[in-house]
Amino acid sequence: MELKILESPIADSECRSRIMSFIHGEPWLPFFTKELSVNDTSYKHWHIVMEENGNFIAHCHICQSLKYKDFAQFTYLETHKDFQGRGLGKTVYRKAMEILDGYKAKIVFLSTSFQHPARKYIYLKDGFIDIFISPDGGVTMAKGFEQPAEKYIKDYFVSTGRRQTNIPEYSDYLATDLVLNVKLNQLPDKDKLPLNAYEKKGGYSMFRDASCFAGKIKIYTSENKIIDAEIIK
Repeated sequence: MELKILESPIADSECRSRIMSFIHGEPWLPFFTKELSVNDTSYKHWHIVMEENGNFIAHCHICQSLKYKDFAQFTYLETHKDFQGRGLGKTVYRKAMEILDGYKAKIVFLSTSFQHPARKYIYLKDGFIDIFISPDGGVTMAKGFEQPAEKYIKDYFVSTGRRQTNIPEYSDYLATDLVLNVKLNQLPDKDKLPLNAYEKKGGYSMFRDASCFAGKIKIYTSENKIIDAEIIK
């Protein structure tokens, strides 16, 4: 078995096809089809793959914001069904974390389901924490490299003056982002969103630095909980 690190865009169409064979779920298909072949000016992308006899048997994808290099996202992890249970997912995951740490990312986010085995056996054991759990069982997790994720998010808001915007307490940062996901599809120029925006259930979900929304978000709360958000045009 051989571990390979591939950076997007990938010129080899056969290599792109091998990676795409891992991608399950309609929401991911347009994202990876574009990301693998187009140079992204907003994010740096890596695909970590395990190869055996010329075939990819495990794969994960990570990306890092080029403008806000503190922020990274662990997007996808999959092992071929014939090779599951051998720890290959953990191997490509660890390499992904080594890459982001080497590129000085300070916090990495991921989205998964609350019941997904990887949440319990990989992410939580490696320091990820649950940031936000949606009513449908989806969960957003975060891991800090130099300090706990919660402290990093708090310090980030203080250092950037985000408390002067319409975003409330730092603990609601990702909750705000997730509420906004259902709003993004209302934008007339959504095709101009960063490449890291991907289609999901008819809408769009964005990389969670939320930088383009600073000062442009109006939050509605009830009993100190976010109930809605809108983009100020």
